[in-house]
Amino acid sequence: MTTLATIVYLTVATAFFGMTLAEGVTRRLPWSFDRIMGLLLSCLWPLILIAIAVSSHRDRRNAG
Repeated sequence: MTTLATIVYLTVATAFFGMTLAEGVTRRLPWSFDRIMGLLLSCLWPLILIAIAVSSHRDRRNAG
């Protein structure tokens, strides 16, 4: 299960990283701090989604 979750996470993160990178290339944006942070955050946001899902699952299990 952990391997599947890792594969799904990496697939989503790679897709969003690629789209963010392509947007910068298409618009000919300079390599600024904001662009680098945007690329970094495009890889990290799925972790927040996973944390919310795990927290929600634990709350439901503890509620009843």
